[in-house]
Amino acid sequence: MTKNFTEVELLEIISCADELITALDGTNEDLHRDNSTKMCETWDHLNDHLAPPAVVKALAQELLAARMNHPDSLYTPMLRNIEDRK
Repeated sequence: MTKNFTEVELLEIISCADELITALDGTNEDLHRDNSTKMCETWDHLNDHLAPPAVVKALAQELLAARMNHPDSLYTPMLRNIEDRK
């Protein structure tokens, strides 16, 4: 499955992930890692709605394709080698 993500979708994923990351490192004033109810709700929102496994896979495929098609990518030789082994 390939999908072109909208800017809004990507920004929502980034925002939700940032909420969790900052909560875990103790720098989020609105969400604290010890608030298990709110943390679970936020994780569920990210994993169930914004970035379930199919979305994570599609994002990784999109990024991989972009890196493979970029001639100056440091990853291009390694990624082409991986693709050749499939």
